[in-house]
Amino acid sequence: MSRLGLALQAGLPLMAVFIAALLSSVAGFAFSALCGALLFHPFNAPVEIVRVLLLCSIANQALSVFMLRRDIVWQRLLPFLVTGGLGVPVGVFALLHSTPHTYLRGFGCLLVAYSAYRLIRPAAGAASSGRPGDWVAGFVGGITGGGAAFPGARVMVWVARRGWSKSEQRAVFQPFILACLTLLVRTASLGHNSGAAGIAPSLLAYLPTSVLGTWCGLAVFRRLTDRQFGSVTNMFLIVSGIGLIV
Repeated sequence: MSRLGLALQAGLPLMAVFIAALLSSVAGFAFSALCGALLFHPFNAPVEIVRVLLLCSIANQALSVFMLRRDIVWQRLLPFLVTGGLGVPVGVFALLHSTPHTYLRGFGCLLVAYSAYRLIRPAAGAASSGRPGDWVAGFVGGITGGGAAFPGARVMVWVARRGWSKSEQRAVFQPFILACLTLLVRTASLGHNSGAAGIAPSLLAYLPTSVLGTWCGLAVFRRLTDRQFGSVTNMFLIVSGIGLIV
């Protein structure tokens, strides 16, 4: 049994999953970045940890999307989903046939710089290019999803610039993240008969804790104003960007 499996009996990974799910569900993303930071260093079980991150990320996003279902406007979401679906295979291909470390670090630097600027000057004007920018943001998000398992950053930056409310923003980027993660898992399973995409039944023990943390985080999200939500997402983008840099 792996060190992660042994530690499960002591509750340490479960606590990490709960904390990451609670914090990430306030912003709507970054579960893997937070939970990975808590698990990868103390436990020497990378494949099992990745499987936990994939399983819990999809479960958390599915619950969040279900809770936000009344805010989803499919005509608004469709451009992101179509081009995101096209971008995921491109990102997977780039990941398998290149060394993307320089790109990911550069992307992380841009995230940190942009989000720090938004924290200092949160009242930036809304974007005016409209739907063409939606298609582009979806495609770029799909590429970063396939290449770094981080599909939401470009879409989140874009919908914030569109001037939408916190619920309108999450009703776009959370279904987008869920769709990209699901497609990413499917793409990985087609390319490999075993590995991180396979989910062992024993890992289902993490789901109740992850879903509970997500439920609590969503309760916090409902109490945030639009401006507070913008600050939270920018701080999480900074953390995610730093995670790509180091």
